[in-house]
Amino acid sequence: MAIVFLLWLLGLQPKAYVIPRHEVGITIDGKAKEAIWNKSKTFEKFISPWDTLQVPATTFKSFCDSTHFNFYFKVKDSQVICYDNKENTKAVEGSDRVELFFASNDSLSTYYGIEMDACERFISFKSNGYRKFEEGWEFPEFSSDDFKIKGSRKGYAVEGRIKLEVLKELDILHNGSMLIGVHRAEYYRQKKEEKVRWISWNDFEVSKPDFHLREGFRMVQIK
Repeated sequence: MAIVFLLWLLGLQPKAYVIPRHEVGITIDGKAKEAIWNKSKTFEKFISPWDTLQVPATTFKSFCDSTHFNFYFKVKDSQVICYDNKENTKAVEGSDRVELFFASNDSLSTYYGIEMDACERFISFKSNGYRKFEEGWEFPEFSSDDFKIKGSRKGYAVEGRIKLEVLKELDILHNGSMLIGVHRAEYYRQKKEEKVRWISWNDFEVSKPDFHLREGFRMVQIK
């Protein structure tokens, strides 16, 4: 992380994405009705790096309180698809979902992810280097109680929270800063064929879809 901070000082890195701190409690119900969400950091300029189709509206909101990193996705989706499979990982990976990635350092020698689908299922991972996943690993102190889905005719919303203490223990959060990636997988049917569009808050230089790269992360500061 020290290399990243040095690059900031030299003006070689883009400004950090600032997430505000508000000491206000919320109810995790997928609705995000509390007024504090209007004061949260909002990001809407999502792109689809690997196709030229118009990107369906996607909103990501976030703020921190004294104990949690709170997040909210609002997703426009005219064909919400949930893959039915007894094996949870395959079910989530084949469904419409939003994804949060976290990295311990700029080289991504260790990074993590939580993927939450439109049917209120989730999977998590730890990778020790590029796609070197640790079998059986689960994100600490994160369960179905920590995020909720709210469906509608226009799509779905995801509201959730992650403990700041856990982010520190995983060596993700350093003095109020962390590397995160924010992504979305959108499945759709075209001529009876099921396809997927990969949507992210960052652009990528690689020709094939792959969120497991440094390009997908931004430095975030909590203030």
